Amino acid sequence: MLDSLSRAKRKVSFVQIGAHDGKRWDLIHDFIKRDGWSGLFVEPLPKYFEALQENYRGRPGLRFERAAIADLDGAIPIYFLDTLGLEVPEWLEGTATFSREVLMQHAHVHPDFERRIRSETVPALRLSTLLAKHQIEAATLFLIDTEGYDYFVVRQVLDLAWAPEMIIYEHSLLRPEHRAELERELQQRGYTLQSSECDTIASKVHYQRLRLTDFLPFGFLKA
Repeated sequence: MLDSLSRAKRKVSFVQIGAHDGKRWDLIHDFIKRDGWSGLFVEPLPKYFEALQENYRGRPGLRFERAAIADLDGAIPIYFLDTLGLEVPEWLEGTATFSREVLMQHAHVHPDFERRIRSETVPALRLSTLLAKHQIEAATLFLIDTEGYDYFVVRQVLDLAWAPEMIIYEHSLLRPEHRAELERELQQRGYTLQSSECDTIASKVHYQRLRLTDFLPFGFLKA
């Protein structure tokens, strides 16, 4: 679907919230490189933010903000796993969340999981503040991966005065009632929904539908 989007539009602009390093397990990395997508990356943790900037060094049309999207402007604690020396799935290295309880949903992967949880206070912005700061008044795509906070970020997207053509968010850590509420409202606003095990694509324009073979491990959709 993202390939169809990229081929159908001359210019694709995006806002990626929870961008990690912009490369590993990333849905849009190849399109940015191949098709020159422009947009804004948002990543709160310094380690990944620095890697993100390095991975796109010298590429035009890209902006970066080290922050978390929250319901306030200021600072907020974020929880993550210290994976140094731990034999855990690689994807856990990029897992960071506002909720310690959400992070603990992965505790089964290692007996020392809880002992290795760390927290760091990071800059926080409301979505409206972020977009005003970067003078963004339209975007083709919002890509959201915030480890259980996706409901609240998507709600802020829906509160905007304009609607993106496509929204991709992770539903696997949402409360059932939050997932159902988002799906109802997105459909009421004219979005067509497609889901994998972990992610939902909401699109206002019909593109080629995904096949089962378009899904990658961890629920990520193949670019």
